[in-house]
Amino acid sequence: MFKIRNNTKSIYLDNAAATPLCAEAGDIMREADKSYANPSSIHKLGTDSKSVIEIARKHIAKVINTRKNEIYFTSSGTESINLALMGLTYSWHEVNEKKNENKSRIVPKIITTRIEHSATLETLKYLESRNLIEVLYLDINEFGMINLEYLRNVLSESGGANVNNIICISIVYANNEIGVVQPAKEIGRVINLYNLSLDDNANPVYYHLDACQAINYLNIDVYNLRCHLMSFNSSKIYGPKGVAALYVSPGVKLLPVMYGGEQERGLRSGTLNTSSIAGFGEAVIVTNDLKSKEVKRLLHLQNMTISKIKEEIKEAIIYNPINSQDVILAKGEIDYSEIRSLPNIINIGLPGMRSDEMVIRLSEIGIYVSHKSSCGSQDDNGSYVLMSLGRSQNESNENIRISMGRSTSESEMEHCIHSIKNIYYKFRAIS
Repeated sequence: MFKIRNNTKSIYLDNAAATPLCAEAGDIMREADKSYANPSSIHKLGTDSKSVIEIARKHIAKVINTRKNEIYFTSSGTESINLALMGLTYSWHEVNEKKNENKSRIVPKIITTRIEHSATLETLKYLESRNLIEVLYLDINEFGMINLEYLRNVLSESGGANVNNIICISIVYANNEIGVVQPAKEIGRVINLYNLSLDDNANPVYYHLDACQAINYLNIDVYNLRCHLMSFNSSKIYGPKGVAALYVSPGVKLLPVMYGGEQERGLRSGTLNTSSIAGFGEAVIVTNDLKSKEVKRLLHLQNMTISKIKEEIKEAIIYNPINSQDVILAKGEIDYSEIRSLPNIINIGLPGMRSDEMVIRLSEIGIYVSHKSSCGSQDDNGSYVLMSLGRSQNESNENIRISMGRSTSESEMEHCIHSIKNIYYKFRAIS
């Protein structure tokens, strides 16, 4: 039987929405607050602030294996994704409208999936509504995995000259609701081989990765992944909120989506948040240093929790793909390519009980989980991710997402399962 906690200490299990600030990031932010001048100013105090930012940029670039002038700071993962997709689209039209002698309207294509974060889906929806792009959606299986052969076929059908003008493939590396991890490296290889087959005057296909959830637990070496653009943010890696980054590889031209003081080499105007950027840079280093240890620890917790959920709540459905510790750790070290879902996420279906009912009742006893992405938690439409996997409208409103973090313990997970079980069998009939 499970140990029941008798104290009132809260248990935070919504780390996929936002993580607490780590001590290292907090310390460096307090130090960076002394550099209060505008980093665009050319006097000494301004250059001191700029130096703090450039140190953070250098740290981040080193962790993802690139050069610091390929890192652009933004205010959020959402802005980073918008800048990548809108900037690429606007740039394509600017270049191709000049080249197009007959002036006939060409609408390029962007390929994605239906389980992307809303920042991607809504941006693409907006661009499509303005007839600036056409969106193609890749097939996924019942766990949310992309079919690589289908991707190859979509690209090959566009012709060796890229006659269908596919400009970008945008993929969420790890889904924020069900944790499914896409074969990002293999996708990059497929795109790279396709680009090598193109005529010299053809437009290449660029590869954008949304790595906001992935950076804690997966390979984020942009050279290894062969991605051209990568979005990631601070609030998911124990850094401050309100700061993120976009990696842009050499040769990729983006147009800005907002204008002003020409900060970030003209791509992203606006006074930079010196202390938050410093905290972001430190959080990236700490996250990278802890990655191996945390993946191993959380894999154990994830497998233990799923086993006990199946044992204690027979009706429960597990929506995230199940990881095999033995396969991932077969060589002693972590084989990141074998991770099928983020080790910190567990998505549980609870038939007959509404998601919001379970989330609120757990909150009343100090256990904090969520239903779906916090960015869409205010609507009543259920989880579009689950519906994209073929689940019903009812099922999409009868699940909770548990997302563990650095402080999550085995006893906390036992208490969480025990509490979910008690609430479920007590209240599901009246939910």
